[in-house]
Amino acid sequence: MDVMMDIMDGPAEVPDVSKCLACSARKRLCDSTRPRCKACRREKLHPCTYDWTMSNVLKLFPASSNMNKRVRLSSTAQEVSHGAFAKVYRTRTVEDELVAVKVFFDGRRPPERALELSAREALTWSGLDHPNIVPLFGVADYRKIRRGGSEQLCMVSPWRSGGNIMDYIQDHPTVSRLPWLLDIVRAVDYLHSLPFGPIVHGDLKGNNILVHVEPDDKVTAQLTDFGLSQIIDLSNRHNLATTSTTGLGNARWLAFERLDPTRYGLQLSTAKSTLSDIFEMMRTFFEILTGAAPFHGKTEYQVINYVLQDMNPDRPIGGCDGLDDNQWLLMLDCWSNVPEKRASLQQVEYGVWNSMINELTSQLDGSSYIDMKRLCKIGVSSQRILVLLKERSPMQGITVPICSTNEPWFKRMQDLSLYELRLATLRITDIDMYESTEHLEAVLRSAPSVEDLKLVGAHRPVTHDLRFLDVIQRQFPTLKALVMELTPTCFGQLSPWLLRSLALRAIFEDDGDPCSWPLLKLCQLLEQLPVLEEVFLDAVASRRSAHSLKFGLDITSGKAVEWQHQLVCPQLLKLKSFALKAANGDTAHALMGLLSYQKGLTRFSFFPSWWEGPFSIDKAVSYWPKLRSLSINTKHPSAIDLFAVAELTALEILSLDRHSIINQVFWGIDPGRVLPSLKTVIVCSILGMTNSGVEGETITRLVQARAYYGIPIRRLLINQAVWKDLFAMEPSLQGLELEIGWFKPGTAYGVFGDDCAESKAEWGLVPNSELDNFDPWVEREGKPFEELLQPYF
Repeated sequence: MDVMMDIMDGPAEVPDVSKCLACSARKRLCDSTRPRCKACRREKLHPCTYDWTMSNVLKLFPASSNMNKRVRLSSTAQEVSHGAFAKVYRTRTVEDELVAVKVFFDGRRPPERALELSAREALTWSGLDHPNIVPLFGVADYRKIRRGGSEQLCMVSPWRSGGNIMDYIQDHPTVSRLPWLLDIVRAVDYLHSLPFGPIVHGDLKGNNILVHVEPDDKVTAQLTDFGLSQIIDLSNRHNLATTSTTGLGNARWLAFERLDPTRYGLQLSTAKSTLSDIFEMMRTFFEILTGAAPFHGKTEYQVINYVLQDMNPDRPIGGCDGLDDNQWLLMLDCWSNVPEKRASLQQVEYGVWNSMINELTSQLDGSSYIDMKRLCKIGVSSQRILVLLKERSPMQGITVPICSTNEPWFKRMQDLSLYELRLATLRITDIDMYESTEHLEAVLRSAPSVEDLKLVGAHRPVTHDLRFLDVIQRQFPTLKALVMELTPTCFGQLSPWLLRSLALRAIFEDDGDPCSWPLLKLCQLLEQLPVLEEVFLDAVASRRSAHSLKFGLDITSGKAVEWQHQLVCPQLLKLKSFALKAANGDTAHALMGLLSYQKGLTRFSFFPSWWEGPFSIDKAVSYWPKLRSLSINTKHPSAIDLFAVAELTALEILSLDRHSIINQVFWGIDPGRVLPSLKTVIVCSILGMTNSGVEGETITRLVQARAYYGIPIRRLLINQAVWKDLFAMEPSLQGLELEIGWFKPGTAYGVFGDDCAESKAEWGLVPNSELDNFDPWVEREGKPFEELLQPYF
């Protein structure tokens, strides 16, 4: 490691006449032949030299580092890289381990000088030990490992199958790149913080960062190529062109002061510093995030002129993943033409962390969940994680898997004081409790403020385990909302729970057991929720199972025929909202019948997954005549009968997703008497609305007709996903006398795919003067769906 004292003027101990402490490995012989050691010259002691022959060079390294007998380069060895100063080969050791062999060569220098330069790089590299730096296995004599090779030092390192980071990005364009930036920051910080003095890499760019793909598919960025720029600087102090392997190509990455040191009052040897490394590291960040070298598309001559004028690359138009405002401002700080004003490595690390938080909060269908496994695997202290999470408040919630609780990330998460975040929503995934509920309880205890709990990816034995539900009920006795992917078979053994909202996947299988079993458990579950206000059922059943359901349940009486002594429809006196997702009409009708006694129901939503019909809405109309809100996803309109919707005299809100709804509902025998209370229409989709109505303006025609009959629509809300398309199809909408606004479907039950349109949905009105230039995708605060049901003034 002491080789760096030869490269930088740093403090040194007074050397012995036989062992120069400033020389690498303390093995250089001091005499009066040629001056070599700066420390010796500074102390006016004996100048030193070294006999630069291969046998003496190998003495600088431990015997275990000698790879002469472990590596062979055959004539067919694959040459994977060929630069101006080195070649890299891919081969195998005698133990059959894949390795990279780097051979330094330069025909312009005497062989002993080339040997000295390669030895300096190898000595620097051999003393480094960090997970984000490619390790050096050892060294070898090129003449000994390749027939016909000249005497030259080779450096042997593990082969990195991912290649350099830019090639990896090209092959994996969608992978998140921010974790690699954190790897690079840590590697550079390690180099700059070595106890004997900082090592300045001096050649940071994408080609010098390799990708290590571990057996568990974990991907890590690692620095390589140590000493190359130092070698160039040492031997070409007055030749500016040698700062890169291709003339001035490195000007794309070089700090301003390295390209023109005299303008900064520096020499070429002193312009390279830890501050220039930070500058060039951020140029490399820019390269990684944009996928292209800085000043992409510009000639070398243009780039040199730009850098000499202290100009930086332009920020890409349209943005790049990871290159958010935070990262861009950080880059500009690090590219300051005043080196002392550049951000520190600690500030850069913190900035990368912040950008990672920004990325993590948008990973789940645009929601603001944070994946704690990904967050805690990054390797930052628990205290810093907590600080960053607090800065992100308010957040919707966090996601925690309970399947790998022995991993380091889980232990780090347990060290967090999550209760300080006052989380409203907790999303637990991959639940597998084995013999103990200890880890589940620990997670639940850490978030006492949770009101919504989502249990995703639970194994069936877990949901059938009374301990599992008992833990949840004990920890959250006042929980408001629960989402589960599987029906718990033991719910009836719990005491009543004051849940207000329940989302559940109910599986009705025809595997030899009658469908009464899961239906009975569903009834028991609902019976334990006396104050339930909202329920969403995702019913999974085959055609045969659905047929069994249909004939096993007398949907006219609401009680079981075959199992009347056990199966009684639950009395949910406070139930207001029912959302149902089903694959066929029989299943839908049976489950609607299960809740047919809930006459106070005011909101109903139906979503067919894949469809086996037919389905008729008249049952919903007869069960719940006081419905005020109705949403029907007509994925298969020919199988769904909607004519009875016209009888809902109290209906105030109707969600449309295609032209067929309008035909069936509004253009009946007496259109002037259809849905007299309707005030709000929500356009969820524009399927089937093209080339329909008068000049294709389906919605416009509906609004005009309602106004003509004296029962006008007061408010039109348009799904942000079809906003622009609808106005392109129906430009006359802007001239109608009604309120127009945007609608964003909810994501409360995202674990089941299609969502209940009203659940957690948001909406807002748009002034007529802003309709032309309105961008529906701009984040804005909206009103909850419930406000649509308030009296209209």
